Order: sequence, then C-alpha cells, then structure tokens
Amino acid sequence: MNSSTIPVAPAGADNNNNLRAMPKFPKWMRTIDQTEHAHFIIDAWLTLDPNSRDAFLAQLIAATIHDGPGSALERFAGTGILDAEAALAELNDVTVPIEREPWLDALGRYIITAGKRS
Repeated sequence: MNSSTIPVAPAGADNNNNLRAMPKFPKWMRTIDQTEHAHFIIDAWLTLDPNSRDAFLAQLIAATIHDGPGSALERFAGTGILDAEAALAELNDVTVPIEREPWLDALGRYIITAGKRS
C-alpha cells in the first residue's frame, strides 16, 4: 500500500455485529487508488478489441503513463483536450514494460486518428 492509498472501509468494519456477511472484494476495489483496476480494464479492453480507437480507452492509457502535471498526455487524460503533436512527442519518450507495448500502440493510433479531426 503506497502513501496515497486510503482504505475505504472504516476501522472496525470487520466486527461480528454485521447482520449479513461482508463480501470479499479484490484489493483494488477496497481502496481509493484504482491503478490496478485501470490496468485490468486496459488489458481486458485491448484483449477484446486490439485495434480500438476509443476516446475513453485512450484517456485511461494516457492517465496511467503520463509524466506528470503540465504534460500533453496529462492534459488529455484529465480534460479530453488533445494536442496531437505534443502528445505524440511525449509518447515517443515513454518507456513501459514489454507487456504494455500494446497500450502505447493503441494510444498512438488514437492520437493519430483523432489528431486528423482536430
């Protein structure tokens, strides 16, 4: 658990006075930090549709890989406003594990196709 992760359930919530059994949720559903959930959604989406050019998927990928505040990918992730040229330049500098290369491909496809419309 990192310093930005906050448990959702209040202290003492696991007491025996509950009238019904508490469901067992995966770790990523019991915290506010949804990084694992985002990774799961991206992987599942790209498994089902490897050539996706969906805006929500592109924003989710950008949110997980951007370099921080002020970057074109961060702006796109947070607002949906895309500066295609700056985003592609940033995308070229991103380094990810080999299993996440399809994420960069999907985001690049989106940026190239969406950039032609703007």
